[in-house]
Amino acid sequence: MDEKRPILIQGAMLIELKHILESLENKAEMDIQGYKFWKGNMYGKLIIVSKTDIGSINATIATTIGILKFRPYAIINQGIAGACNRNVHKYDVVLGKNCTNTNCYKTRKREKGQGSNPLDWELITFTSDDEEKKEEQLCSDNHLLNIAQEACMSYDKGSVFKETLGSGDCWNKEADRLDWIYQNTGAICADMESIGTYTVANKFKVPVLGLRVISDNELLNELYNRDTSIEAQRITMEIIKKV
Repeated sequence: MDEKRPILIQGAMLIELKHILESLENKAEMDIQGYKFWKGNMYGKLIIVSKTDIGSINATIATTIGILKFRPYAIINQGIAGACNRNVHKYDVVLGKNCTNTNCYKTRKREKGQGSNPLDWELITFTSDDEEKKEEQLCSDNHLLNIAQEACMSYDKGSVFKETLGSGDCWNKEADRLDWIYQNTGAICADMESIGTYTVANKFKVPVLGLRVISDNELLNELYNRDTSIEAQRITMEIIKKV
């Protein structure tokens, strides 16, 4: 690790950063184009904390600013997410081995009056007008992923999964839709920011890791509790300690 370059820690909401910010030493707050950043130290390492705000567009902008302004050694995008699988419960941890866009579609041809059927839409990735160009999978950095697994070894609030993160600008509460996401993408949870972070980090070739603690599972009627975000922050701090 280059000690002159920081680790960039992201969260969409202040509650997803509160514990980390309280633990940050020599803290200085910055506002860059309307996005909040904090610079400080943790465990002897230089840290930049970024409040991305909610949604993939905000995450994309905040990540781009973070990379160009601070040249981070690595990015950890952390917070909470809703489950898309019946085997995942509130307080479970999902370490993203990769990330997929759950809200990029091609619809079937339907005439006026034939209605709409979102369960019949085709997931598709639009990246280029070059048909020969192959889409590169948005992957986590293996080294960070291994460190995260080690950091979770003592986690006792739930299970730990190393799976696909789903991400898109939709808060899904329909059981059939959640089943569709899992069946078509393999994502066991869905958030609104990680796709933006992964896309930018992969383009700039900055090591990235996404992690989520499950805040709710509509399939099991496990109701939303954003206070689960404290666990994502504690795990993130353990990762920082071990990097």
